[in-house]
Amino acid sequence: MPAARTLGSGAYALKTSEQGFGCMGITAFYGKPIPDEDAVALLKHAFARGITHWDTAEAYQVKGEDDSTIYNEDVLRKAIIEVGRENLQIATKYQPSLHDNQITPDLAVEACRASCERLGVDFVDLYYVHRFANMTSVEDQARSMKTVVEAGLAKFIGVSEFGIKNIRAFHDICPITAVQQEWSLMNRDLEEELVPTCRELGIGIVAYSPLCRSLLSGEVKSASDLSGGAADLRASRYGRFAGNNLEQNASLVDEVSKLAADRGVSAAQLSLAWVAHQGSDVVPIPGTTKICHLNENVDSLSLVLSSEDMEVLAAAVPQERVAGDRYCFSNNTFRDN
Repeated sequence: MPAARTLGSGAYALKTSEQGFGCMGITAFYGKPIPDEDAVALLKHAFARGITHWDTAEAYQVKGEDDSTIYNEDVLRKAIIEVGRENLQIATKYQPSLHDNQITPDLAVEACRASCERLGVDFVDLYYVHRFANMTSVEDQARSMKTVVEAGLAKFIGVSEFGIKNIRAFHDICPITAVQQEWSLMNRDLEEELVPTCRELGIGIVAYSPLCRSLLSGEVKSASDLSGGAADLRASRYGRFAGNNLEQNASLVDEVSKLAADRGVSAAQLSLAWVAHQGSDVVPIPGTTKICHLNENVDSLSLVLSSEDMEVLAAAVPQERVAGDRYCFSNNTFRDN
């Protein structure tokens, strides 16, 4: 059973499981949505394995065959009923691009209330700004999100894909419990400035895509290995998978696989352990649609890595040899806007 970790500090600390569950792939971007009953069984199993931090977003939505909207949050509601709201830490996100790239107090409260209704909860534990809203100043974003807490719809506030100047400015007005940022052996550009800033301010770090969208599993070697068919958008959305980049990056993962084989574990497990060992203020949130992979992810928490192990792993994936940007669209890095 995973141990607990704490995101944030003081009055803004959230105790959660050592590993979380990234729910996006249940409905969006990596293939067609899996059947609701399979998703509920998966989430119930995650809970049984001690994974109580579930991460979703209003943006994790797709059109169904009948042109209806399938919301990730709606699917989670069914699992939340099964395991009990009081046993979970639920995180969801405000997506500025769904609201004319703006955040106001009214928009934020309305969006969070809608998310809570889809989730079937009175409040969420952690409510993020899901990427910087270019049409709204950082100060107004912070004031708007603070209103959500004051309305009783969220316990704590987070930000995703913010640069350090905006983190500081936001945190001065609305204390941040967690920064959600992509972090894996393939994506380490946050380590020089963002991570130290978060630690200086007492902000936790939620590491999304800690397996670089399955690339670090060692099972994706070429586009033909992307199993989601036409609904799998990895090659079009994420630069690590575009064109010839995928094969070049897969060759780096081969080095991780060799190190993992020496320890009798999988490349995915060794990669997840590397992220988990970055600090007690870091909570990785790998996602999957398969119970066997979920078990593998949770079992990675039992791995113990020395400082030398960490250095060897990092050296196996030199950042200058990782091919492609994180995203193929314009907002491909966190930055101060």
